[in-house]
Amino acid sequence: MAGGPNPMPGARAIVVPHHWPAGALIAAGLRDLAATRRVGRVVLIGPDHAHAGAAPATTAAGAWRTPFGMLAGDPAAVDRLLATGLVRRDARLTGQEHAIAGLVPAVRYYFPDAALVPLAVRNDPRPRELAALGATVAEIAGGPATGGDTVLVLSADFAHVASSAVARANDRVTLDALRAFDLARIRAFDAAHLDGRGALAVVLGALDRLDAVRFTPRARFDGSQLPDVAGGPVTSYVVGYWR
Repeated sequence: MAGGPNPMPGARAIVVPHHWPAGALIAAGLRDLAATRRVGRVVLIGPDHAHAGAAPATTAAGAWRTPFGMLAGDPAAVDRLLATGLVRRDARLTGQEHAIAGLVPAVRYYFPDAALVPLAVRNDPRPRELAALGATVAEIAGGPATGGDTVLVLSADFAHVASSAVARANDRVTLDALRAFDLARIRAFDAAHLDGRGALAVVLGALDRLDAVRFTPRARFDGSQLPDVAGGPVTSYVVGYWR
């Protein structure tokens, strides 16, 4: 993914890592999305790793301070999430969750005029709760946004605590399921395949309603390709987009 921007035609959502050793992939994915369309709202969806939220998902409505300037919040969109009864507002949690806060500076850099809707999703909500969250995210994504379109950004790492060979094999299974939009298969994944299956379920539920189910992978990488990593378990990373 080196070189200049490579637009993602028709992209409604992307997946990028949240582990900054793979920061080049994060930057390239957001750069390519920014080259694709004018974005007025980013719905950033990632896992609540610690399951610290008091509800299936957690959000925040305020603006974010970053090294690149302030990134606006979207109180109206957050109110729609809160109205489901499945989301709580907790700026402290979203500010400490690296799947959310870790990506905010990059979102501000590539989408300086966008408003941010963060959503940290636990892995243990019931399927009907995840479906309801996906439906609400689809309503937000399908509605108007000041200054441009709404895009979904899934903040997720892939295989965890696996050898490089196992991570490659598991990623093939995961990517096949994403290409096929095989929701039943994806729901059965655990950390050996994906970090944040709850967040992924919300994104896929929204994309199903938006008729944006075609997945195109752009890059795949794992920790064995990082400097000074020899053997041992790795984490893997994928960048791709849905249209």
